[in-house]
Amino acid sequence: SNAPAVSSGSRLEVDSSLITGGAAGVYTADGVDWLINNSTIDAGQAGASDPVNTPSLHSEPFPTWNADVDNSILVDGIVANDEFGGDGTVSCDHSDLPSVDLDPGLVDDCPIGGSSTNTSNPPGDLFVGGAPYDWMLSASSPAIDTAEPGPPPAGLAIRDLAGNPRRAAGTAATCPDG
Repeated sequence: SNAPAVSSGSRLEVDSSLITGGAAGVYTADGVDWLINNSTIDAGQAGASDPVNTPSLHSEPFPTWNADVDNSILVDGIVANDEFGGDGTVSCDHSDLPSVDLDPGLVDDCPIGGSSTNTSNPPGDLFVGGAPYDWMLSASSPAIDTAEPGPPPAGLAIRDLAGNPRRAAGTAATCPDG
C-alpha cells in the first residue's frame, strides 16, 4: 500500500501500541506534536528494516512539527522532509531505531549509541518473529529492561501490550531480573 498505517493532522499520542504495515507507520504534513511512548512501529514488511522511503515515522512539517519518542522501538527509523518550509525537532530517549534522516533546518535530538540511551538493533535480534510475525520481545532481546527507569509518567499506560505491569527499575524488589 502507498498509504501510511496512521495519518494524523492533529496532536497524536501513541501509547503502548503496535502499529504495523503501510508505506509509513505514522505520517503527517501538518504542524502537530507527536508523543510516541512504549510503542513499536514497523512499517512495510513485518520484521524487516525497510528502505528509508518506508519509515516508521514520516513528517513533512508545516509550519512546525515536534516529535518525542520515548521507550519505543521504531523498526524503520524516522524521516522528515522540509519541502513545505516548516521546522521541527525530533527527540528520542530510551528507544531503539535504525536511523534518523532529517532535511537541514530540522533538529535531530536522537543520538544513537555511545553514551546516549538510544540503540539500534536488527529486528531479528529484538522480536520472536516467525509466520505470522510475532512482535513480542524474544527472551534474549537486547531491548529487555532498556526503557527509562521508574514508573510511567502520569496519564500513560501502566501495563505493556501483553498486560504485564511496567516495573520501576532500580532495586531487587522492583527489578528482580536485573
